[in-house]
Amino acid sequence: MVTFPELESWIRAGDSGRLTAALADLDEPSRRSLAAQLKGLRLQWNDPELEFAPHGDPRRPHTRRSYEERTLRFQQREGALRVAGAACLPRAADIVSWLRSDRFWQAPLPHSVDAVVQVLRLPGRPSLPAIARSLAEKMRPTRADDQWPLIARLLDEAELPPPATEATLRGWMRRVGADRYRKDLADLLRADPHLESMLPHVFTIPLLGQELDEEWTKALTRLAADGVLDRQALLDGCVLRLHAGDRTGPLRRMVVLHRLLDPTADEFAARRGEYSGMLSSADSTVAELALRGLRLADDAGLLESDTVAEAAWAILPRKEKKLVRAQLDWLGAALTRKADPLLFEALLTGLSNPGADLAERALKLAGRHLPAFGPTGLDQLIRVTASLQGDLRRQAASLLPAAPADPGTPAPTATSTVSATSAVGGTDIGASAASWTGVAASPASGASVAESAMGGAYVGGVTVSGPGTATPTVGGTDIGGGNADGGFGVGAGFAGTPPVAAPMPDPIASIPELAAEAKYLLYQAHDPIRFELIMDGLVRFVALDRPAVVRALEPIVPQWSSAFANMLRAVVTGQAAKWAPEAWERKAGPPFWMAIRRMEELAEQMCTTPPPALLSTPATVGGHVDPARVLRLLGAGGEPQPYDLSQALLRLPRQIDPAVRAAAAGLTSPAGRTFAGFIESGGLPDPTVITLDPGRRCTHRVRDHCGCATRARRRVVTFDAIKTDLTVQPYLLFQPADVAADQANAYSSDRLAGWPMVFPSHRELAAAHMQPRLVKASEGKGAASDISVLPALAACDGPFGPAMALCLAYGMSAARPDGRLATSDAFVDLAARGVLDGTLVGRELAALHPANVLVLKRVVDTLTQILQAGAATQVWMTLREFLPAVLSASKPPIGTPDLLLVAESAAAAASAHDDIPELTAAATRPTRNRVTAEAARLHRTLTSNRPAT
Repeated sequence: MVTFPELESWIRAGDSGRLTAALADLDEPSRRSLAAQLKGLRLQWNDPELEFAPHGDPRRPHTRRSYEERTLRFQQREGALRVAGAACLPRAADIVSWLRSDRFWQAPLPHSVDAVVQVLRLPGRPSLPAIARSLAEKMRPTRADDQWPLIARLLDEAELPPPATEATLRGWMRRVGADRYRKDLADLLRADPHLESMLPHVFTIPLLGQELDEEWTKALTRLAADGVLDRQALLDGCVLRLHAGDRTGPLRRMVVLHRLLDPTADEFAARRGEYSGMLSSADSTVAELALRGLRLADDAGLLESDTVAEAAWAILPRKEKKLVRAQLDWLGAALTRKADPLLFEALLTGLSNPGADLAERALKLAGRHLPAFGPTGLDQLIRVTASLQGDLRRQAASLLPAAPADPGTPAPTATSTVSATSAVGGTDIGASAASWTGVAASPASGASVAESAMGGAYVGGVTVSGPGTATPTVGGTDIGGGNADGGFGVGAGFAGTPPVAAPMPDPIASIPELAAEAKYLLYQAHDPIRFELIMDGLVRFVALDRPAVVRALEPIVPQWSSAFANMLRAVVTGQAAKWAPEAWERKAGPPFWMAIRRMEELAEQMCTTPPPALLSTPATVGGHVDPARVLRLLGAGGEPQPYDLSQALLRLPRQIDPAVRAAAAGLTSPAGRTFAGFIESGGLPDPTVITLDPGRRCTHRVRDHCGCATRARRRVVTFDAIKTDLTVQPYLLFQPADVAADQANAYSSDRLAGWPMVFPSHRELAAAHMQPRLVKASEGKGAASDISVLPALAACDGPFGPAMALCLAYGMSAARPDGRLATSDAFVDLAARGVLDGTLVGRELAALHPANVLVLKRVVDTLTQILQAGAATQVWMTLREFLPAVLSASKPPIGTPDLLLVAESAAAAASAHDDIPELTAAATRPTRNRVTAEAARLHRTLTSNRPAT
């Protein structure tokens, strides 16, 4: 009889042989009697017996084992535990759960696998095939490395084929290739009995392609060449996976295998449907492979025109220039062989390509073949040209016949479009004379956008002394706050008005809900909305039933200390503890400390007299409080704490009901008089904000290799002290240049999500404090959540100024795409509300450009998103200020042609006609390159938009 202590000692010694022999001598009931105690046995990696070994020297009783020795001993222990479970657990399901459980970390050793098989064949044990099949079907892909050796052996013993799952296929491929560094992989595959049954499923299950590394692809190609594998089946599987799609990594491996198989033109033609489907793949490498193959088949005369046209419809709208150029070359060759109207119709699809240079190339090819299609081709071109704009439309118009004026039609004016009818071969083409010769009708006024749009600058002939006092114009057309159709500038076409700030979610309704929300906030990312709801709920429910709140919060209060945890602890224990922040927390910005001070105040109150309500609880998700509620609470005789009162006053909206103002004058408490005086004086004044370059600062004692001298120069925001009697954190309402520079260059992990709610009526103040934290995000060193707060910042009230412009400029160059998307959302929101000054944004971009801060391709990506959203005029205002800095560089940076393309689209949509000397110089350079070509295109657009003199 074997006792459990004996069994445990053999397991901890890793003695699988002795354990197997002892369990084999027992009958089935005796083995099953050990199962209950065995389930509670857990092995620990940090067991001292594993970490230390006995030492012969009595003065050194133990010596630390090497990592390799420790790992081996742990594998032996796990192997013995596997054997014990396989021998003692009563049912097949129990054994399956045991062998695949997370208690086993390491792959089993070979002798442990033999022992498991041996005990599963003992009399009375559950069915081995049932255990093997269930283990194989339930194996997870992440556990293939440590579970497949045992499962493969059990399947072999049960004479069962492996099921075709992702996990089993990964296990099989890795096991076959385990010896490839000592033996040839092709020979290993040739000798494997499961090759024929398993390999086809590698192509039917996603993600498995990542296992096909260079050696695998070469081995499969070699086996196909030797006749061991069916080459056509292998090619079909590869095409199947490429057509179905997958992640980038697995697809690239399939592309390599496809290239090694080197299909012929006949093989491409036989699979034309699959390859045509690949042309729409999100992976450009797959699309390129399919395009080359179909072109090869067409050159061999194996494809019909409809397949070529289908390929053009799929490829020509794409952004990849290499693919579009290849498709245009193919169409040119096909049209030269045969003037097929279907091919010409497909070619015209290229005129809608987002890249103006690619659309221009398609237009030139269409012009070359237009005479072969007569009136039908001309009619097709006219219909497509109607949707074009800018320089591309002018080039398309040059291909069309001049429209004779109708004697009965009034002469066209500069601000109207006259419809004219031209007959080509008796066919009405409905061409407008004016529409073929220009973009939109040029405005009558000759005014041009100039200088800044805000803060007393000269804008299109209007001097603006402050936000909202005048509307800037481009050529006499409203561009500042949206036009009559609800857009935000000439050609914007953006309908709708910005939504009103949403109200706060419903207050927390119960004490259990309060405890759940508090627990979430203790361990999850900072959520300012949830934080405010918890603060409000604590005050309400403590006043209602404090003992119940204590019972609910007591289990969740942690041992560690933070301002939030200390506040909860004060509710439970009635004792306030001072929070000792870490060094990096002490460097956090002043808005961060406003929330800390409020929590410390509430913790102190919970230890004495809890307040009936908090004055600063916001009414909207933007952070504004309800002035009527503040008046009501102060009128009831409540005396809030200093930081609670100051935060409430900072959260007042800029416009307050006159009735509230009149009633506030009658308040007599100190807090009430402060409230009345604050709103009577007009609230917190807007600061004068300045952006500047403080220069590189180095605080290192040894400066030889610190890298400060080569670090990108960072712009910062400063503003003078705002005079007020509010109790606030130091430097909350004052940011000198040296403090701003320290914040921009210091490490911080501030949570910015709640900062806009500190200043919901003063966007520039919030932006000034947040801007230094956004610098690192634009350089790829900050968290993505830093930039994602920009839409919330844009939703704040107040004038648009340099601080917000600098935040947007940094956001446009954010390293992560989601950060650039957040920036475009903020830009569009501000433009739709009529408060954005694109000129200021452009000036900040121009100031950042020579400091090696911007990545131009990222800026182009952001501006393209904004342009697609309809803010064409504001995009042009931004680029009008930014382009001179880019074009005046001795060597144009990477991305300059794409920036000029965006500028041309914006200028065409906004009917801009500014004179930019740097652009003129770039457009007239004798050297021909993409920069010169795109500069010339933009220059032509601006010139044609100018009114006739």
